[in-house]
Amino acid sequence: MLKSLTRAHWVAAAAVGFAVTACATPGPGEGSSSQNPNLLTREEIAASDATNLYDVIARLRPRWLQVRSQRSFSMPTEIAVLQNELYLGNVEVLKQMTLDVAYRIEYYEGARAATAFPALMTGRHIEGAIVVRTREGRE
Repeated sequence: MLKSLTRAHWVAAAAVGFAVTACATPGPGEGSSSQNPNLLTREEIAASDATNLYDVIARLRPRWLQVRSQRSFSMPTEIAVLQNELYLGNVEVLKQMTLDVAYRIEYYEGARAATAFPALMTGRHIEGAIVVRTREGRE
């Protein structure tokens, strides 16, 4: 009886250990403390040790920079970048933006971006939008 009880305890302890490890291990690009995968806070941005916003996102939320489907042969599909409500261009403009510009950064998937920013859809195929919010901008 003692051997089977000890074995049962060992199996239960191992199962709990595996479950805790699986829940605590961040996935690729998810090493930040934010619970929202579509948001980077001011604290996360400052702690990233990057020199521009492109590098911050590449380190903390790399999937935001990836175009996963091409929607047209005549027009490129892009990830739009906005500062508050103003369209700036594609993700390359993030390389020119310093960390002190951003109070927080939000990501909108394609359909949500189209709904939130309908003017973006004129003449372009948008897969998503990265919105750099400043202190002066809407929160």
